[in-house]
Amino acid sequence: MDPMPTYDLTDSNRHGTRCAGEVAAEANNSICAVGVAFEASVG
Repeated sequence: MDPMPTYDLTDSNRHGTRCAGEVAAEANNSICAVGVAFEASVG
């Protein structure tokens, strides 16, 4: 696991990074996102 994922030319961290962002999205944050964790954050 990479504790500091970054985008690269091969998008090797693409799936996990995007999933983490969706799981931790806050409800009613005025940004269109899927949120399943109440007031969660990543990092």
